[in-house]
Amino acid sequence: MTEHIIGGLLGGVLASIIVLVFALWWQRMFIPWIENRLYKGPRIDGTWQSIIIRDEGEFNEQAELQQFGYRIKGTQVYPKDRFGRSHTYSMEGEFRDRTLALVFHETGLSEVDSGAYVLSYKTIGPEISLEGHGVWRDHEGKLVVEKYKWIRSEKQPHA
Repeated sequence: MTEHIIGGLLGGVLASIIVLVFALWWQRMFIPWIENRLYKGPRIDGTWQSIIIRDEGEFNEQAELQQFGYRIKGTQVYPKDRFGRSHTYSMEGEFRDRTLALVFHETGLSEVDSGAYVLSYKTIGPEISLEGHGVWRDHEGKLVVEKYKWIRSEKQPHA
């Protein structure tokens, strides 16, 4: 009798694990794969030169994006701040209706900087750019909004 109960419990646990693994695979692998196959809009994955446009001049960053349908993930590197330090950020968001919306968080030792970008997809002849604004908090806690222009570093096909 107890072996039937133990067998039933083990069978239930095993079935639950199998369903959980399948559900995670479905969510993380299959759905992004099918969305990527069905996506017909512009492709923005690749390397971008990011320019921050300020009154005192322009400052360069580099962004690397991966696109899975509408979902966007990537990293961005700010090579040197006013103290000579480099910063690396992870980014995640969506690209819908020719608008890129990303949330970024600093990675590395400090991990204190975070913010968001909203950029519009533009084409002028063969040049592809993403233009808009980024927002984050400065060292005093005030919101900072700055103008950005991203230019694709390498030629890639687009829709």
